[in-house]
Amino acid sequence: MRNDQVPFRKYIPSHYVISGAGFLLLWILAQLVPTGKVFHFMQMAVEVGDSGYILAAAVLLVLINSTRAISLYVGWFLLGDGITGYVPFRIPSWIIPLVAIPLSYNLISSLSRGIVPHFGFPAVLSMASVLILHFMTREVSGWFNKALALALFIFSFQWFDVIPLLTPYGAGWGELSMSIKGLAIMMEREMVLNIAGFTLFCSLFLGGMITSELLIASSSQIKNLSLLRENEKKLALMREENIRNRGAVELQRLVHDLKRPLTTITGLTDVILSLEDPEEMKCHTSVISKAANTMNGMVSEILYANARRKVRVSELIDYTRNQISPFGWKDQVRLEADSTALQIEIPVNLIRLSRALVNLLDNSHRAVSDKAEPFIGISVSTEGEEISIIVRDNGPGFGDGVPQGEVSGWNSTGIGLGFVRQVVEDNGGTMVLSDNPDGGGQVEIRLPI
Repeated sequence: MRNDQVPFRKYIPSHYVISGAGFLLLWILAQLVPTGKVFHFMQMAVEVGDSGYILAAAVLLVLINSTRAISLYVGWFLLGDGITGYVPFRIPSWIIPLVAIPLSYNLISSLSRGIVPHFGFPAVLSMASVLILHFMTREVSGWFNKALALALFIFSFQWFDVIPLLTPYGAGWGELSMSIKGLAIMMEREMVLNIAGFTLFCSLFLGGMITSELLIASSSQIKNLSLLRENEKKLALMREENIRNRGAVELQRLVHDLKRPLTTITGLTDVILSLEDPEEMKCHTSVISKAANTMNGMVSEILYANARRKVRVSELIDYTRNQISPFGWKDQVRLEADSTALQIEIPVNLIRLSRALVNLLDNSHRAVSDKAEPFIGISVSTEGEEISIIVRDNGPGFGDGVPQGEVSGWNSTGIGLGFVRQVVEDNGGTMVLSDNPDGGGQVEIRLPI
């Protein structure tokens, strides 16, 4: 996370400060690395006359300089990222290394008693490249990834110090660099250093570019995955909320169904209390008993999925249509039924099965909500020893992937289909989803007679 994208109090980059301080400590220790081996290779080159020793001296010098430069540059850039996270006002994080790196070179120059490091063209160019890289990798998370990308670029630019061809342009004016290049010129082997230096620079620079792109892509992918997980959590919460809302609506409708026989019971009870004729009391008591039994059956069907009673198919359809009567789209539903099929009795859980049909009709309504001439049909027929109930519409249909689970494929969440399938199976039936040849989707429910 970038320190200029979040409030000050929420961004505490202590890991950047600690890692930056660690690199600077490594830079101090790197000043103690002896350079005697470089002189040894130069002496061997003079004695033997082999340009390989010149190249060995150049490689060793680049490794020493790279160790110092990488630890210095990376340390200050990480510190810059960390320190600006604690500052209560906005400040670019690259300001600190831009000032601190030249001061560090001057400090070493003033304290050094031996060979003085040179802050020349490679250092300036390396700083410029690091600044550019800083902005290129500002979305890369983690100090280690940033340090890796910076190190490759800094290492590549250190090879400019040992390329004789670049000396007139300010590259490699340090004492050791000038000594190695001078020896190569004296032995007429400067071309070896030019070719080796440019080749290694290009290879490392290209490696730095590829690494940077990979780190940026990796960081972007991690960020996208994080956003995807966040969206999945939000979607899950929305689905849970939808389920709760659907459950509340179902409960309200079931309570409404229960209220009708209860109203009959309480109303007739008041009438009985005011009557004196035993025959009239007996008649009203019979109605009360029938309403109470109906209410008891409804409660059993609500509580127990395996509770069933024999009802005519017409009663099931009428009960379902009564459930959608409060909705504005009730007139869109067309009934096509075989009169013989409507009179057949089937053992079902009337409450649950009617709610399942209401769910299908509601899904169809959602599927045709944007149609100029919406159509929702419910047909009833006999198919052998089964009753076939089909709910269809002129919506978009299910498409190529006809769902068989809880995803409707229509303009809805599809939460109801899992409930519908479970209810149908509890009643010993089957459910099949398909597309109409003329367009739209349909759900067929088959129940045993």
